[in-house]
Amino acid sequence: MIDTFTVIAEFSIGLAGFSGVVALIGNVPLDFLHFRVRNLLYAAFTPGFVALFGIFLLRLDIETDSAVRLASLLFAASATVGMISGFKHLRRLGEDARGFLHRGLFWFNMTVGPTVILLQFFNAAFQTRYAQAILTAGLILVLLSSAITFSHLIGILIKARYDST
Repeated sequence: MIDTFTVIAEFSIGLAGFSGVVALIGNVPLDFLHFRVRNLLYAAFTPGFVALFGIFLLRLDIETDSAVRLASLLFAASATVGMISGFKHLRRLGEDARGFLHRGLFWFNMTVGPTVILLQFFNAAFQTRYAQAILTAGLILVLLSSAITFSHLIGILIKARYDST
């Protein structure tokens, strides 16, 4: 499980680093860029920190099932805070910035987010033989969502750059 956590943490940190660079080259409404990069960083860092927390617990020689359940609880709580915060920022977006939002990506995230949260709370509350798979799948889904969001943001920035020339 430590190897899985390590790979997830490395991918998460790399994605977050590239997201920060993308924020510097933006040519879109500032509130949209702030909204997208903030959510992207949150979605990239959350799996990384959960994975590092799992590694920490396993290094303390805590039983694997307990470590996975605690990591799932941290993941579910953090993702819940992230979604609530994201909604607050979404409501503050100006009309011009909302035009840059991708409807399909929005609904993908609105499906994945609550599903991952509910599964992680379930994973934390009940001991199952699939606990590691549920945690790993949730982390991967959030990273997949981040990667898709990152790709969409890059596409928007490239299009905005060419439209302005």
